[in-house]
Formats: sequence, C-alpha cells, structure tokens
Amino acid sequence: MMQLANPVPYLTHASLLFMGLFRDRRLAWELTKRDLVDRYAGQIGGTLWSLIQPIVTVTVFIVLFGMVFVPKVAAQAGGSQMVYLVSGLVPWLALSDALSRAPGIIVGNAALVKQVAFPLAVLPLKSLLPSFIILPVGHGLLLVYTLFETGGLPAGWALLPLCWAMLVLTALGMAYALSAIAVFFRDVGNILQLLLFLGLYLSPIFYRPESAPHALRLLIKANPFTYLILCFQDATSFGSIQHPLAWIAAFAVMTISLLVGARLFNGLQRYFGTYL
Repeated sequence: MMQLANPVPYLTHASLLFMGLFRDRRLAWELTKRDLVDRYAGQIGGTLWSLIQPIVTVTVFIVLFGMVFVPKVAAQAGGSQMVYLVSGLVPWLALSDALSRAPGIIVGNAALVKQVAFPLAVLPLKSLLPSFIILPVGHGLLLVYTLFETGGLPAGWALLPLCWAMLVLTALGMAYALSAIAVFFRDVGNILQLLLFLGLYLSPIFYRPESAPHALRLLIKANPFTYLILCFQDATSFGSIQHPLAWIAAFAVMTISLLVGARLFNGLQRYFGTYL
C-alpha cells in the first residue's frame, strides 16, 4: 500500500514516457498521419471525411437538442442555449471517440508489439490524435455562431487552448492505462462503452449541475469528466471562470491520469508480447 502511494515511481515513469515520446516524435507524427489516412482508405472523400463527420455530428446534435428536443434545464441555463450545449458536447464527442479506441490500441497492433525494437509508447498517441480533429472543427463552428449572434467573443475564449491541452492529456493518460489493461482483461472495451454511454448523461452537457436532483448531483460530481466539461463551458459559454474549483479538479484529474497511465503502461508492457 505504501508503495502504491509513493509518488516517486509515478513521476519516474511519466518522465520516462514523455522523454521517449519526445525522442520518437517524428515517428509518432508519421504514424498519426498514416492512421488518419488508413481510417478512410478506399473512400472517395478520403481524409475529407475527418472534417465532414464532426461537422455533421455537431450539426445534428444542435438541431436535435437545440431546436427540436429542447432540454428544459438547458433552457434555464441563461445566455445562449445553443452555445451552452455545444460547449459541453464538442469535448465530450472528442473524449468519447478517443477513449472508445483505447482498449484496442495494443491488442490491435500485436505484430508491432512483438517487435523488440519498436517504441510502444507511440501507439496510444498516434491512435488518439485523429479523434481530436473534432475540437477545432466543432469550436470553429461555435466561434462563427457566437460572432454571428453577439458580434464578438468573450474574453474566456482565450482559455480554450488550455482546455484542449487538459482534455488531450487526460485522454492520453487514460488511454495508456486502458490499452495496457485490455491486453490482460479483454472485457475492458465493453465495460468502457457502457460507462461512456452513461457518462454522456452524467455530465453537465444538456443541463446545469445545480438543476439536477440531489442524488444525480452526487453522481455528476463523481464523474471525473464533469470538471473538464465545466472548464470548456466557462471558456466558450460563460466567457469567464465561473467554476474555479472545476479548473483545479480538472488539472488534478489530468495529472493523476497521466501518472497512473504512465506507470501502468511502462510496468506492464514487458508482458504484452506474452499475452498477445
């Protein structure tokens, strides 16, 4: 128990992991581009689908939940209901797509894993980065809508790059942990899909947290992604930091996911080839 609580191994593994990623950054970038091309190989639209898909997805959600099925609690949020919905929805779609791919990252690359000289740490990075294309696309649409509606952007938009960084690093840390565990426990993917489905409704996307019943509020607070969503809403919907504790909690979630993910991945990767 004392060993698990000792921060030194976590910091050591995290530093080793990031030094390895920096060393192999060119390889990671080339593999990321190849992964993006391979997703749409043989299709007429090619890599344009990486832009078309998020645009259509965000638009459909806007039409359904912003114009047709208007969530009552979201309508009481104050300000623009559309901006509030999209502010939480865009990061959730990116996070959900990234994490849903995580369990298959190592299992699906068995041939590379069994090559002794291949740097395995680049696999989660190259597999996840294409999932975050929806961030600039979705927030680009939101920016245009905000400018059209209000004629300007709130100062909080300057915080958006920080939100992106926290989201990507949180997802990356979780991907290292999930991809490593999935080698030994293949049910991780199915469990994760269920948790992501529930997480959509246990995150303050379609409603304000204070509008939810007391019992549901406890689950919302227990959801680590709640705090990331609140940070994005502060930046692009409220235009200023309205939830300071959420920013602290989001940074803590990011740090913990990176440290735990790095330690699990580095500690277990020596056994990957045996179990694949």
